[in-house]
Amino acid sequence: MSTAPITGYRPRHTLPLRVELVRQLKRRRTQVAFGLVALLPVILWIAFELADDGPPTASLNLVDLAKGSAANFAVFALFASAGFLLVVVVALSLAAILLLPVVALLVGALAYGTGNLVTPTGESLTFATAAGRVLLGAVYIAVHLIWVAALAMLLSVSTDAPLGAVGGAVMTSIVSQILDQITALEDLRNVLPTHYGNAWAGLLSQQVDWGDMTRGVFSAVLYAAVFGALAVWRFGRKDVTS
Repeated sequence: MSTAPITGYRPRHTLPLRVELVRQLKRRRTQVAFGLVALLPVILWIAFELADDGPPTASLNLVDLAKGSAANFAVFALFASAGFLLVVVVALSLAAILLLPVVALLVGALAYGTGNLVTPTGESLTFATAAGRVLLGAVYIAVHLIWVAALAMLLSVSTDAPLGAVGGAVMTSIVSQILDQITALEDLRNVLPTHYGNAWAGLLSQQVDWGDMTRGVFSAVLYAAVFGALAVWRFGRKDVTS
């Protein structure tokens, strides 16, 4: 393979990052991802309105509490989507994750008011505090899922099928979540990239538990660094002119 530089190519005159970001936002798949994220809270609200509440139960869960306030509704939306939908979204557009809680809080406020957040354990947080915690939870999820984005990038430079890269990253996340449910693995589950996916639930207590979230961020950054380094190494050895 010839190593001669391409005629007219000047590294300093390639597209700046700002232009590339605008191009990504204009892509149909990115717009669809943002649209689905914005539509999810509306779909959940319609589902709640159509569903039969049924007889009261002895213990409350997130579904029972979701209609209590905007904050409860937003918490349920995050929990319901973090395991799959947001994994797909982060492989396409990281910023879309932060859109979900904002839309969920708005839809929830219109539908159920801005009362206190009530957790299944009986703790209560004011709407202002709860809204801040929900948004912080979304930031944690976005940071925690950077390993998925890095893996998708690695797969994208290893294959000519962009959707295959997204699918591979999503499948890896699903397999990791399944393995995390196997208690026989014991402490081995701690090294799975999805193990601390729900650690942001610690934000819903009056006394925030930062331990698992700290470990989750460290795990995500470590996996992302490894996948990102492999992606750069792989891309540097590809024949991009062929």
